[in-house]
Amino acid sequence: MSEQKYIAIKNATTHNLKGVDVLVPHKKLVVITGVSGSGKTSLAYDTLYAEGHRRYIESLSSYARQFVERLPKPPVDYIKGLSPCIALQQKVSSNNPRSTVGTTTEIYDYLRVLFARVGVIIHPVTGQEIKRHYPQDVVQYIQTISKENNVYIGIPVPNQNNLQQELEVLLQSGFSRVLINDKIQKITDVISNIPSDVKQCYLIIDRISLENLEDEDNISRITDSVETAYNQGNGVCYIITENNHQWQFKKFSHTLESDGIVFEEPTPQLFAFTNPYGICPDCKGTSKVFDFDFNKVFPYPDASLENYIYAIFPSYIKSELSKLKSIHKDELSIKPIGQLTESEKDWLWNGDNKFKGIKNIFKRLDEEFQASSYSRYENNPYQKYKSKITCPSCKGSRLRKEALYVKINGYSIADFVEMPIDELLQLFKTESDKIPHKQAIQKLLDEIISRLQFLCDVGLPYLTLNREIHTLSGGEYQRVLLTTALGSSLTGSIYVLDEPTTGLHPRDTHRLIKALKKLRDEGNTVVVVEHDEEVMKNADWIIDMGPLAGKNGGKVVFQGSVEDMKNADTLTAEYLFGKEKVKVNTIKRPFKDKDFIYFKNATANNLKNIDIQFPFNAITCITGVSGSGKSSLVENEIVPEFEKLIIHFKNSEKLSGAANKIKQLHYINQNSISTSTRSNCATYTKVYDDIRILFSKYAQIQGFYFDPSYFSFNVQGGRCEKCQGEGIVRIPMQFMADIEMICDECNGQRFKKDVLQVNYNGVNINDILSMSVEEAYNTFDKEQTFVDLKKRILHTLNILKKVGLGYISMGQSTSKMSGGELQRLKIATFLQEEKAQPSLFVLDEPSTGLHFYDIEILMKALYELIFRGHTVLIIEHQPDIIKCADWIIDLGPEGGKKGGYVVFQGTLEQFKQCNEGYTSQCVFNVENVKMS
Repeated sequence: MSEQKYIAIKNATTHNLKGVDVLVPHKKLVVITGVSGSGKTSLAYDTLYAEGHRRYIESLSSYARQFVERLPKPPVDYIKGLSPCIALQQKVSSNNPRSTVGTTTEIYDYLRVLFARVGVIIHPVTGQEIKRHYPQDVVQYIQTISKENNVYIGIPVPNQNNLQQELEVLLQSGFSRVLINDKIQKITDVISNIPSDVKQCYLIIDRISLENLEDEDNISRITDSVETAYNQGNGVCYIITENNHQWQFKKFSHTLESDGIVFEEPTPQLFAFTNPYGICPDCKGTSKVFDFDFNKVFPYPDASLENYIYAIFPSYIKSELSKLKSIHKDELSIKPIGQLTESEKDWLWNGDNKFKGIKNIFKRLDEEFQASSYSRYENNPYQKYKSKITCPSCKGSRLRKEALYVKINGYSIADFVEMPIDELLQLFKTESDKIPHKQAIQKLLDEIISRLQFLCDVGLPYLTLNREIHTLSGGEYQRVLLTTALGSSLTGSIYVLDEPTTGLHPRDTHRLIKALKKLRDEGNTVVVVEHDEEVMKNADWIIDMGPLAGKNGGKVVFQGSVEDMKNADTLTAEYLFGKEKVKVNTIKRPFKDKDFIYFKNATANNLKNIDIQFPFNAITCITGVSGSGKSSLVENEIVPEFEKLIIHFKNSEKLSGAANKIKQLHYINQNSISTSTRSNCATYTKVYDDIRILFSKYAQIQGFYFDPSYFSFNVQGGRCEKCQGEGIVRIPMQFMADIEMICDECNGQRFKKDVLQVNYNGVNINDILSMSVEEAYNTFDKEQTFVDLKKRILHTLNILKKVGLGYISMGQSTSKMSGGELQRLKIATFLQEEKAQPSLFVLDEPSTGLHFYDIEILMKALYELIFRGHTVLIIEHQPDIIKCADWIIDLGPEGGKKGGYVVFQGTLEQFKQCNEGYTSQCVFNVENVKMS
C-alpha cells in the first residue's frame, strides 16, 4: 500500500493509545469503532483532528492565533499525508438565542438576499403593492393614454395656507402655470387675484404632447420633466389628464410611502435579526421577552374568570379585577378559561377601548409597586406572573414590522422560517416559477433548495429554520453542521464526525449514509466514530479499536475493508456479522391495571393531546422517528408533572394510577458532570472519602499523624502546593497554546513527599488514583484490618464494575469521559443506595457512544435498578435496547406536524404484531421496510 494515498499515523500514544500505527485512506468513508473507552475519540479527535487543527493555527499570524482555540500537539512520531481537518462535534457550542438552524446552515442569509432582490412591499391594511415609480414607469403610463386627452405633469403646491407667498417663490424659480379649481392659469394672473375658495392647486411642470411618443427626444423631455417633478414635489408627481373638462389625477411616487406610512427599502440588513437595523426593538432579535404570561396568570384552564376574581387571585389584585364585573360579557365570566376562543382570550388579555385588559392592569400594578417605597424591602409579588414569552410585537419573527411587509408570492420571511423544512422545500420546488425575475436569482434558489434538501437527507425535515441551535440534541446539531459542510462544496478536506446517527431513527439511517457518501464523492475524506451497524457496513474502511477498554484497549485490532473484517477475530466483527448478539431479557412479567402510571392530555409542541400509560417498576422505552415528540413528551410533560408532584408537593391533573408510588425523580442525560479537572471517578462516587479515611488510619499506624484531609488534592495540607494537587503546571503563552508541564516538585504525583511515604499494601495514594477500578478492587480486597471501610469501598467499586466501568482509572477526570461513560457513572451513584425510595429514572438515548458489547452491560445495570424497586423510562432508537424493554411506547407516525400521535403502546410481543409506523419494522428487521 502506497502511503501517498493514505494518511499515515505513526506511534500515536494519546491518552490510552498504545503506540498505534494507522493508515487512513484519502477520499474514503472511514469508520472508527470499538468498545467504549477503547481509544476511538483519542485517535479521531485528539490525534488526527488535533494535529490538523494545530497545523492550521501555525499558518496564521501570531496576532490571529490568540483568537482561535488551540489544541495541544498530539504525542505521535509523525502524521503524513494530512489534509485540512474539520471537526463536526455533538457538543452544542452556542447558547446564543440568535443562533438558529437557518443562520448556521446559511440558508437564512440566502433568504435575506432573495427578499431584498425580488420581495414586494405589501400595504398591511389595503393589501396593495407598494413600489417605487421610476421615470420610465411614468413614461410607459403616458404612452397608454388616449390621444383625445390633454396631459400634464404636475405636483401639489405645498403650503396652501399661504398660497400667494408660495406662488411667488415658484414664479421666481421659473415655473409659469398652475391648475387651480379645475382651470389652468398663469401664476402671474393668480397672484394678483387668488380665489377665496381654493379647493386644489397643482403646479404644472410640463404639458405633454401625445404625438410621436416613441420619439427619443420626446421621451427624454418627459423623463426630465418627471425628474423635475420628483425633485420639486418631494418624490411625488401627478399625471393629470383632461377631457371635456373632466379631470383625472394619477399619483406616482419615487418614495416608498402610502397613506402616511413610510416603508423601508428592502435590503439584506432589513431582514437580519443580528443587525440593529433589522431587529425587533422590543425583543432585540431573540424572539422572547420577559413579561406577564397568560398561562401563569391563568394556570388552571378549568377555572372560570369569576373563579379567579373571587377565589384564586390574591386580595391586592381582586380589588382591581372586581371592576370587570360591570365591563366583561356575562358569558365570559362563567366560561372556563381553557374553553375561550382565541379572540375572547385576546380581548380578556389585551382589552379594547372600554376595557384595559388584564395584562395592562397587572402592568400598572407592577409599576405602582416598583415606584413605592415598599419595593425596597419586599419581593415584587407580580414577578411570579412573568416568564419568557413570545414577543408580542414581532410574534417571534425577531424582525421589525417593516421587514414583514415584504413578501414573495404572499409569504413573508417569517412565514418561511416557521415552516417545517420539508414543507418549505416543497414550496420552493413548486412555486419558484412564480417568483418574479427568476432568471436573475436562479443561483440563489438553487442554493436554498439544495441546502433544504440536505437537511431532509440527513433526517431533519421536521425542524424549522427558526429553531434555536441550543435546543437541538447533539446528533441533530451535528447533522445541521453536516448540511453546512455539504453546502460549502469543499474538496480535499478531512471531516471528522462523532456518532452522527445519535437521535436518528433507523428508518432514516440510509439518508445519512447517502449524505456522508456525497461528502466523500466530492473529494473529501470522511472519518466517522460510529457503532451503527448500517453505517459500518457501508464504510469503505473500518478501523476497530480494542480489544477492550481503558488499559486493556488502545490498540488497533483491525483495519481494512468490510469484506476483510468478516474473518477478523474482534468483538465488533462478531456482533456485526451475527456471530454474537445482545442478550434480550426473556422474563416478561404480567402487569395489572393498578401497576400502571397514567398520563393524559400531553400537548407540548407537536403532541396531539395524547394519553399514555407505562408500568411501575419496569423498563419503558419511548421510541419513534426523529421529531415525533419523544423529547417533548418526556422533558416538557412527564418530568415537569413529576416535579410538581415530588418536589413542590402539588397535585397533578395529568398523572394518575401508580404515580404516587414514585418518591424521587432522576433525569440522567449525557451532559458533563463537571468541567473541572479535579472531578474524577473516585471523588464523584465518594469512594475516595473512604479511601482517604483508610489511608489516614494506616498513616497513624506508620507513625504519621495525618487526618483524611491530608490525602485530598483539593485542599491545603498534604497536596503539592506548586501544582495545587493537579500534577501538572500550566505555563500561559501569549501567542501560542498554553504549555502543560509535569510538576517538577511532586513529579506529577499530586502530593507532598511525606504523604506519598504512607504505604498501603505496597502502594501510595497516587498509585491508587492511577489504578483502574478493577485493579483498585483487587488491591482493597486484600484488606484484613478495617473491614467496615473495606466493605464500603468494595461495594462502590463493584457497582462501577457492574455498569461496565471497571477499565476507568480511579483518577479519570469526568470532564474527559464520553457521554455513555457519564451516564453509567451517574447510574452507579444511584445503585450505591441499597434502600433508596422508589424513583423514576429518565434516560435520554443511553446507547450513545455504546458498542454492542456495552449495551449488554448497560441493560444489566438498568435491570439492577428495577430489581431495587425503581422505574426506568428511556428515550431510545437502538433496536437491542427496545427489545430489552418491558413496555414500549411508539410515537409518530412521522416527525413534526405529522407526528405527535401514539402509534403503539404495549409489550414487546404485542409490538411484533404492530403494522403501523416504522419502528417495529426496523426493530424486527421486516423486509421491504417502507422508507419515506
